[in-house]
Amino acid sequence: MLVIKTNAFNDRRGQIENIFTNLIEGCFSGYESDPLQKDLRPSLKQKFFRVTNGVQIHCDSDFTPLTPGKVVRLLVQTIAKQNSGHFESFTPLFANLHSHESKPIQIADIVAGMVKTKLENREAQEVVKPLPFDLRKMKKYSDNPPKAYFWFA
Repeated sequence: MLVIKTNAFNDRRGQIENIFTNLIEGCFSGYESDPLQKDLRPSLKQKFFRVTNGVQIHCDSDFTPLTPGKVVRLLVQTIAKQNSGHFESFTPLFANLHSHESKPIQIADIVAGMVKTKLENREAQEVVKPLPFDLRKMKKYSDNPPKAYFWFA
């Protein structure tokens, strides 16, 4: 699970596609000189790519005007991008289901809601770990920068 806490979608300062892409890239860039992050970031990005590429992904309509299908495509495409600028072969798949039609989606909604509540209430994070965010990707939001968290089971 990758969680990004931001107000960038409410306070849009640019094209929404670019905001979304920069939020994802900010989780996986800017680590090159940090010895604690140097091995973690590429490994984490590769894990996220493996669990999203060619896998049906559910997405709610939380990123309007982007459609859920476009959000899934941007997500998979962004994490398919290599440091050289080339893209690993990728296949984004959107699962066009409502939450009540899938137990995995219902469980994911519960976990995401729990994490969101804990973040909003500034409570201790037992489940997710902080992921330092590359602020160069979101310079327009330096007054209220995004924060990222991750969890892998």
